[in-house]
Amino acid sequence: MKKTFTIIFTAVAVLAVACFLFNPAKERHVDAITEHYAKKLDVDAKGATDVGSYSRLVLNHALKYDDYVFCSTSSMLGEPLSFGIMGYVFVLDK
Repeated sequence: MKKTFTIIFTAVAVLAVACFLFNPAKERHVDAITEHYAKKLDVDAKGATDVGSYSRLVLNHALKYDDYVFCSTSSMLGEPLSFGIMGYVFVLDK
């Protein structure tokens, strides 16, 4: 029983440290959201650059980033946009 507890505790501790170290920053959320919606718009290369620059500018100012130490979220106008954990950002699409 003691050995099982030690193994489970070690695995949870390693997972918690990994989540803490690889928690995505606000910039990663902005990049993921920008790329996601640029693909949805399906614009050409020049248009993608313009849309990307404009959306990064807007997102940097209007995006609310919440850091929960082990994971992070972002929202705009009260609507959740993305969830980040272990270095990955998942854009929430409705």
